[in-house]
Amino acid sequence: MTSTLAEPHRPSVEVVEDDDTSCRRSISPWILAGLVFILYSMMAIQRDRVGITSGYDLGIFEEAIRNYAHGHLPWAPLKGAHFDLLGDHFHPILILLAPLYRFWPLGPARYSLLISQAALFALGLVPLMRWAEKIGRWAMWCTGAGMAVSWGLVNADTFDFHEIAFAVPLISFSAAALGQGRYRAALWWAVPLVLVKEDLGLTVAVIGILLWRKGHRPGLRLAWFGVAATVVETQLIIPAIHGHYEYSNNLQPGIFLQNGMEKMSTVAVLFAPVAFIAFRSSLCWLVVPTLLWRFMGTNPFYWGLDLHYSAVLEPMIYAAAIDAFSRVGHPHVERRLLIGCTVGAVLSAWGGPIGSAFDPSTWTIPHHQRVLDAMVKKIPSNVTVGTTVRAAAQLTGKDAVSFACDASFMHPTWLLLDSHDPSTDPQAPGGDCTSKDVTNMKRWRHYRVVSDWDGIWVLRKT
Repeated sequence: MTSTLAEPHRPSVEVVEDDDTSCRRSISPWILAGLVFILYSMMAIQRDRVGITSGYDLGIFEEAIRNYAHGHLPWAPLKGAHFDLLGDHFHPILILLAPLYRFWPLGPARYSLLISQAALFALGLVPLMRWAEKIGRWAMWCTGAGMAVSWGLVNADTFDFHEIAFAVPLISFSAAALGQGRYRAALWWAVPLVLVKEDLGLTVAVIGILLWRKGHRPGLRLAWFGVAATVVETQLIIPAIHGHYEYSNNLQPGIFLQNGMEKMSTVAVLFAPVAFIAFRSSLCWLVVPTLLWRFMGTNPFYWGLDLHYSAVLEPMIYAAAIDAFSRVGHPHVERRLLIGCTVGAVLSAWGGPIGSAFDPSTWTIPHHQRVLDAMVKKIPSNVTVGTTVRAAAQLTGKDAVSFACDASFMHPTWLLLDSHDPSTDPQAPGGDCTSKDVTNMKRWRHYRVVSDWDGIWVLRKT
């Protein structure tokens, strides 16, 4: 076991480094992480300012965390009547954001979620960059830049907020420790993953098995713990809260081989930026549980690169790539692989979602959104509101919000209806209403129109 980790020529390089170089080695990953944090924060907040965030999922998570912040269970009326969000996915770790949300001083409180997510993603770069620096500074910068522009992290950052933000640094620290032989640290960094999302217990199990195979006996107990956590959360805790675990119906093993081209493309785009060298490392097994449930899922969004589903895979892939690099040994092969990874990362950035940061339209607030912002201000705080999907995220910080087409349980005192909301397209994901439905709501009995501007209506119950 130890022979595979020992590299007799590496320590001699480290001994001759001066204090300056050691200082830079410790600071460089944090500098890049800081820059990535700023970029990710700007992109996420600007996305909210132009009205691209929505009830799915920023509004839903804000409702839950707002309730945590005021000492309540994580109720989310956008999901339905008396809906405890722990009955959707098991993510009690979100309670850590409650104090920050409660006392957020800069702008709308929902920004605390977007900025926290950006910070967690950026933090995930640090342990992997530090590990890669033992190969060389070029490898370190390749790792950091590659992860920063990766499809998984950028798509997640630009799609509202999700609990998996906590998983990214936890996986990075655990995988980096595992690859460097710090097995106890790898184990303890993995344990909190079971509080992030119910499926991540299976990832914990794989970490445990890898530890056990490297001779760390507690790894086997970690593997059983991870499996047990997933079973308990999906079969006991979530059903006790919500009545059943609804996502179990989404898994059908027969679907795994269907839509093969899309799924193979997903794997190719995720692994291409590291020149596919990650497949040479045993750490590559970490991706298996997540890819299995995604490719067996009936939801087409699981199969591709959109949304947030690939974020947790990025630190696994880059950790496997660093581990494989560290075993190459031959400087010429190492150099060629690094060039391949650089080219892969550049191509990923060129055609990937990070390109939106350089699109001038990204930073321009459209007139319709300015109207919506003005209409939101016409609704008082601490009232019940029924609204359309995109407008929901603008209201959840101050009101109890439900979707207008599913608001009968709440009997909202106010309605905010946007006939131009893209989610009113019946083919759109999460489209609760058609534009015709929204127009008809304007004529609901017992409501009077308070304001009508640019296809947006504010109505109050009479």
